[in-house]
Amino acid sequence: PDVVTAKDTNPGLAAAELTRLLVQKGQAGIAVVGGMGPYAMHMSLKTVLMASRYMQKHMKENETLLAVACSQAVPAKDGDGEGPLPIRTPDPKAKMS
Repeated sequence: PDVVTAKDTNPGLAAAELTRLLVQKGQAGIAVVGGMGPYAMHMSLKTVLMASRYMQKHMKENETLLAVACSQAVPAKDGDGEGPLPIRTPDPKAKMS
């Protein structure tokens, strides 16, 4: 990731860094914000939200900041240490309960 967050990250400072990177990269610029764990990901989302406000003065009227959230499962070892547990990917056709 270009900007890494943790549970104690100051999202305003991270957003300023993200804004700097996006302005530096130009109109087609892409930057990745990431973290590990729910609190870090909360700060990542907060960082993107704040950066969208900071970016307004650098964008034209018809431009917008696009963010895509995704998660990655890291295989864990089972209790016996015999190897990674299977990663279950959700079935997109399954009904939400």
